[in-house]
Amino acid sequence: MGAIVAPNVEIMQITEIAGIHNNKYSSLYNSLIVSKDSTIKIIPKETENVILGIDYLCLEFKNFRQINISLSDKKVNFVRYRKYSFYERLHQSFIV
Repeated sequence: MGAIVAPNVEIMQITEIAGIHNNKYSSLYNSLIVSKDSTIKIIPKETENVILGIDYLCLEFKNFRQINISLSDKKVNFVRYRKYSFYERLHQSFIV
């Protein structure tokens, strides 16, 4: 589950898909929010036979050193079927 972010705020959100939570290992429980100008660098401990899952893709790498993740300059527009503002939709989501 991700954060609720106002539509005028440009951020990058990183959310784990299947966290590891036991006595020996623990990953993030919550999403990580960073500024739009941030770059996330991931360097694996093992570089051979790394599998990277991104959305619907499952990518395999034989010699994986690191990956840098940053926010794209590309923007998307969404079709809106209702004339509710973000805050009206947010209010309706929480008020029963």
